[in-house]
Amino acid sequence: MVSKITEDSVFEPNVTIGWIIGNWEYDMVREGNGGNVMDLNNVGTDIQTIWKFFQDTIKCDKVYTSTNPTNSEMRATKMEIQKNYLVKAQNDKTGGTRVLLYVYYSGHGVLDCTTHCVLNEEDIKERFYPLE
Repeated sequence: MVSKITEDSVFEPNVTIGWIIGNWEYDMVREGNGGNVMDLNNVGTDIQTIWKFFQDTIKCDKVYTSTNPTNSEMRATKMEIQKNYLVKAQNDKTGGTRVLLYVYYSGHGVLDCTTHCVLNEEDIKERFYPLE
């Protein structure tokens, strides 16, 4: 059975948020027996390009940028986004708050059923941050 898409079934956000995450330095990973993980030279350009796209094309209401973040910085930014936008939308019983969150990641990553950012953390327990 094919469902009919109506105007009422289309999600139209009234708040658009962007979160840009860029990791290009991996010296602590290498020092912490992370192997031969190379620094990435083009991440800075990626971040500038996507920031401009979020601002000028998508016209995000707010853009968060995390550059070479630690695991605790990632958690703090996620909590801030949740508190300021996602929890408010979830608690809005009228449905008037509709948030669309774009997440862009540039850097090394690991996929193990969940996409993980590889952070420049010496401690392997803090090195991988789940994006999903």
